[in-house]
Amino acid sequence: MEQTYFQGQLSANMNTQQTALLSHGELRWLIDHHKLDVTTVSPLAFAAQQAPEESERALSDRGVLTDDWRVALRVLARPFHQVRALAPGLDSTRIARFYAGPAGRSGELVGCWPSGDGVSISFPWTPRAIADAAGAVVSAALPIPPDPFAATLDPAGLMVLMAAADMIRSAHLNSMIERQPQLDLRFSETDLQDLIARGSAEDDARWLVTLLRLTGPPWAQPGEDALATGLGELAEAQLVKREGDAWEPTGTLHRLAAYWTPSLPAVAHEVVTLDDDNAMQQYKHCIALRGGGPLWLIDFDGLADGQPRATLRSLDGKTYLKAITALVQPPEMPATEPAQEPSDEPVPKPAGVSLCDSCGAPLQPNQGFCSKCGTRVQSLQPRTCPNSACRKPLREGAKFCAACGTRIA
Repeated sequence: MEQTYFQGQLSANMNTQQTALLSHGELRWLIDHHKLDVTTVSPLAFAAQQAPEESERALSDRGVLTDDWRVALRVLARPFHQVRALAPGLDSTRIARFYAGPAGRSGELVGCWPSGDGVSISFPWTPRAIADAAGAVVSAALPIPPDPFAATLDPAGLMVLMAAADMIRSAHLNSMIERQPQLDLRFSETDLQDLIARGSAEDDARWLVTLLRLTGPPWAQPGEDALATGLGELAEAQLVKREGDAWEPTGTLHRLAAYWTPSLPAVAHEVVTLDDDNAMQQYKHCIALRGGGPLWLIDFDGLADGQPRATLRSLDGKTYLKAITALVQPPEMPATEPAQEPSDEPVPKPAGVSLCDSCGAPLQPNQGFCSKCGTRVQSLQPRTCPNSACRKPLREGAKFCAACGTRIA
């Protein structure tokens, strides 16, 4: 179930942003108005199938017909980089999506996600602003030192680790309810299998198995032999040891379960980058768990290659914010021209050629918008000499025609 993504944290970062809630019909009208080429991976693809609403004046009054909004919609029409942020709760998962495209400014993203009966769009979002919103969810500002434990596991090992931690938490909870101070925390494979099955069928993210299912990458689901494979990994990582027909958690696993007794808050980020043919070029995913102790990060690797692995480590808040900022950063688009050293000297415009006032790119006659940066073209034709017998192109700022000497008014 998709809902608005931790709106309280987002609103704190939206003081300098433009934001609007648009209906599906309004989006369709804007698509037609701007003649947008909407790709199949665009978040606007569904709106392209809707009936347009005649709302030009209303949209103009709301400030969404400006050049900034046109560029933002062009980003959403042809995105090549998507960030999906998920914050699980007791019975639902809140989701926000951010997009970057060749039409946007370098390093900035446009937020777009369902909200009520419409779509909420906001921009510009910087990678650090997205990281700060996530950091507020998991309380990254808390000065809690990291734990030294770290491990790299297959999806099966990670799932069984969460199930084993859930088993320990459940045993402690039952001990308090039943007033039984003596605990036998050993568990059987049947117990673990039942807990995994239950966690896979419910949406209460207070249980770690459910939280992992809701926030983990869909391409990292454990196979049918997950239990046997996962227990072997946990034994190798010295998290459990075999005791006859049961498994006994080690002190390290007890410590992790204590940290995660309150498994929430948590937040996950999924990042997909596409190539020019809309084929997946890169896929990254990570989950952050705060719980009741240090901040933990689960980084997934090898997802695009079909060999997923998950690294579990603890880190401080500052390191987390830097990691998320780098994770969601859109890749630089390939340069179409060689980079040049900046110069303080003004670049003269060639005679008879109109250049974009924003980026300096050449403009074609009757071109309404710059094809390089999207800025609205203020003057579509080059200035010419007012002398009807001359009509030669004029240089920018010229007071006299260089060809015939006619004074320029």
